[in-house]
Amino acid sequence: MRILLLPTPEDRVIAREESLGESTGEFFQQADGKIYNREKEGAPAWYVNRNMPTFFASAAAFNKYCDTVTQTPDELEQERLVSAFRDELERLEPVGAPGTCFWSLIIEQMEHGLL
Repeated sequence: MRILLLPTPEDRVIAREESLGESTGEFFQQADGKIYNREKEGAPAWYVNRNMPTFFASAAAFNKYCDTVTQTPDELEQERLVSAFRDELERLEPVGAPGTCFWSLIIEQMEHGLL
């Protein structure tokens, strides 16, 4: 999975979520500046970040994690990468309890070896 930033927003959509070469979701900005994720137009949305700069930094950290973890066969090192990613997100903005926002769902998937 990767987050692809759009060079020019499409309506309110600023990035796409891609997995195995297919678009699996989109990130959009609400009028209040907050960023949300949804699988498709009209689907329920998950809170992502408070503003675009925080989202851009979070997306860059996520893509770096994805690039690195796929090259890391050692399970302990993979766990360290998940921890480092969580710490980076928390530095940018508190993530919240499991299941409460997009990033908490992503971290839960990482911890279970799904990402």
